[in-house]
Amino acid sequence: MKIENPQKKIFKIFISGWATDYKIFDIIYKKLIKKKHDFFFSEKIIINEEFFNEICNKIQNKKKSEKNIEIEIISWSMGCFIVIDILKKIESENLQIFKNIVQNLKLNLWSICEFYDKKDIEQIKKFILKNKNLYLEKFYEKCFFCEKKNSVSKNFSLSNYKKFKLNYQNYYFEKFNIDTLFNGLDYLKKSVLDTDFILKLANYGAKIRIVNSKNDKIINKFSNNILDLNKKNKNIKIEILDNCGHMFFLERKDIMSFLI
Repeated sequence: MKIENPQKKIFKIFISGWATDYKIFDIIYKKLIKKKHDFFFSEKIIINEEFFNEICNKIQNKKKSEKNIEIEIISWSMGCFIVIDILKKIESENLQIFKNIVQNLKLNLWSICEFYDKKDIEQIKKFILKNKNLYLEKFYEKCFFCEKKNSVSKNFSLSNYKKFKLNYQNYYFEKFNIDTLFNGLDYLKKSVLDTDFILKLANYGAKIRIVNSKNDKIINKFSNNILDLNKKNKNIKIEILDNCGHMFFLERKDIMSFLI
């Protein structure tokens, strides 16, 4: 008698970027709830050992309890640096578990860059000290592609920023104090994307999808070290989107279709 393989289970993990939290993925969250998917959003916003341990333990415990489960990680902006550090931590703690995870890993790296300029980060700190909420408002608006002369952006991106402002901006004003914002900036200041490690993940079998936006105003330029990764391993796919910015997933709803 032929025994059919049970449908593969997927455990989705979402890691947000600087000055945001899990609520930035609200659209996805609501759909996952309806479809009863297994997923995890970290509610913590302070980057420290406890934060890394929480996510590392979630991933390892899930893999230990359900060996055939597929792990899918969706990381955005600063979250891309975080997820690489998390996977490095798992590798250093338990190489066998690491290999088991990576062989069935889907890794999404959204709005990714190789590093942020340290001088720019120090300048951002000065702006925050002067007027935190004013700087955050300008930052959030900059995350969207809002050139009014462009009919595409006028119809879609500008209205999406207004929705963000209405639904999230005041919430983030209250949630993020100066210490918390500086905590993330200090992490970004010392972070450099390890492209060799990304290749290692792909060589072990991880399916990696890098999605950036041509009109991203937060990332000024794309590094060739990132853009050339798909030439080195077929498990790495790179997409560059038009008519959207750093928060492209709030502007291009069609990009959500592969997640749900």
